[in-house]
Amino acid sequence: MFLQIHSLRSFGPSNPNRDDSGSPKTAIYGGRLRQRISSQCLKRAIRLTMKDGKRESFRTRLLAERVADSLNTNHGLEKAEAVELARYIGVLGSSKKIDAALKEAREGKGKAKGKDKKSDKEGDATKSGPTTVLEALAKDGRSKGETAQLIFASQSEIASIANGLAQLREKISSMSASEIEDAITKATRQTKGTPLEIAIFGRMTTSDTFADVEGAVQVSHAVGVNEVTIESDYWTAVDDLLSQRKEEGEGDLESKGAAHLGDAEFGSSTYYLYANLDVDRLAESSGDRDGSIEAATAFVKASITATPSGKSNGMASYEVPAMVVVEVGTDRRPLSYLGAFESPVRPRGDSSMTSVAVGRLLEHISRCDSFQGEAGGRRFYLSLEPDLDFPSATKAKNITELLDKVEDALRAPANNPEKTLVEA
Repeated sequence: MFLQIHSLRSFGPSNPNRDDSGSPKTAIYGGRLRQRISSQCLKRAIRLTMKDGKRESFRTRLLAERVADSLNTNHGLEKAEAVELARYIGVLGSSKKIDAALKEAREGKGKAKGKDKKSDKEGDATKSGPTTVLEALAKDGRSKGETAQLIFASQSEIASIANGLAQLREKISSMSASEIEDAITKATRQTKGTPLEIAIFGRMTTSDTFADVEGAVQVSHAVGVNEVTIESDYWTAVDDLLSQRKEEGEGDLESKGAAHLGDAEFGSSTYYLYANLDVDRLAESSGDRDGSIEAATAFVKASITATPSGKSNGMASYEVPAMVVVEVGTDRRPLSYLGAFESPVRPRGDSSMTSVAVGRLLEHISRCDSFQGEAGGRRFYLSLEPDLDFPSATKAKNITELLDKVEDALRAPANNPEKTLVEA
């Protein structure tokens, strides 16, 4: 089964996704400037929303902290010993580099032994090289066992790593970095199936310890349907006591009371968002078909409710989507409807820009259906607009009903209603 999600969502004055200079991200589309939210930003917001407070997987360089907790809790190691043993996690993805540094240090010391006293200074300098794996990690600025790159790992994989390290406890200090990484790799391969969250979003690392996973989801950049003008908000932070003294006629009366000032850029846009999820690939990768259906439904919900956190404290632009369309079918041809907005949307009479955008989207979907000869699979929608002419889709009254319809469609494909996805 293949799931596609299309939505229109309005953001008031906001900067949900910034570039390196702090400005809202933008794109030229249809020859006009549009505000943009990157797919990376959207995926993180969706992923964290799907967790719903449960931390089943982590994308981090600080994996050693979680492994230490597992060693302490599940293997009875004292906290200090668990932390020390977990530091060896830092070799993942960089074991060859660490072994090369240790070899270079050893060879340098061997040469230094044959030098006379005149060369002592040179020999001393060579002796500053690392002599153990942990020293090499510390010299590389990773004294706490930080990995060389972000690693996306699940709780089950963390437990497997802890099991592997616990077995190496007595001899690990005499092992090379490559031997340690190989042993950890062997331990992680005991984990069966790919954790659902990782199967959805994918994983790529330079370490053989964690298998690369091609994610089952694709998310496009969200693009504003309207032309945007980036504006600037000039702000000041007022010193309360200085202001009070001025009001009371005391202190420096020339001071305005501002302790700090600055400016922040923002824009206002209605965004078109598109994502798709290959539920069959998700089920195949994870080995859990029922769990995959539940995860796919959770993905739909998160796609509707997740909001990027950029400038949220100062702008707090939180809106429900004006329109959500979900398509479920066996045809794996991804189809975005962004083309509906190549020409920027503008308000029309008493109709808001978002209302016009909803109408434009429905017209474009109808044209695409005619072009392809049929609607793709089953289609459901939820909208703030009261009356819509959308005969190719089934209306849902609220998010709960929409999610129920999607889950039912995944469990009983339209082309074979008597079979569930698990049996198909």
